Amino acid sequence: MSSSLTTNMQKLRMETVNNSDVKVILAAIDKLSNKLESVAESVASLEKYADATTIRAKFTGISKLADTKVYSKPVTIDEIEWRFNVSRYNNYLKLFFNGKDTSGSSFAACFELQLISQIDSSKVHLQGDLKMHELFTVQQISWGYDKFISFAVCLLISKINRCKAIISSLFEELYDEKMGFVKDDSILVAAVFKAFRSQSARSDATVQSNS
Repeated sequence: MSSSLTTNMQKLRMETVNNSDVKVILAAIDKLSNKLESVAESVASLEKYADATTIRAKFTGISKLADTKVYSKPVTIDEIEWRFNVSRYNNYLKLFFNGKDTSGSSFAACFELQLISQIDSSKVHLQGDLKMHELFTVQQISWGYDKFISFAVCLLISKINRCKAIISSLFEELYDEKMGFVKDDSILVAAVFKAFRSQSARSDATVQSNS
């Protein structure tokens, strides 16, 4: 075997080894990068929800929900009475958060409304911004979303009596089985909020609706 051929084969082996090493290194870097992103997200989440209060409520009979508001039982924290109301708005679940100062005073609050999966609590549909403040007054005690999440819409296709699900591009479907938002005809909602008053109390509570 000529010396030039031997040299070329050695170079080829080195390139193969080097390429393999590079792939391993890149894979390790990618894995580390993913871990760092996960840690960063966790830190951001902790900062976001620091000093926030969480209230939950369960509503039943969702399939019979109409345009009449259904209210959860109130929870009073630091002289502010909080509760949810849900109703059906066209083909959407309408979800609002009510805050009423028992002394009649106005106050500011920021909040995030959540619909929590009942099969996997890590799955959450949410709307709201903990950086945006709303003013709760005697005249304005309720804030929320007319189109919080969409219902499946039934259509008659030709003469066949069957339903066709229309999935909104902006909202997940309420009855998405993979998400598990509806269980035994009930839903679990939550509000994560910060009320800007003196000596605000923090509380985590689960309440049942009045339905």
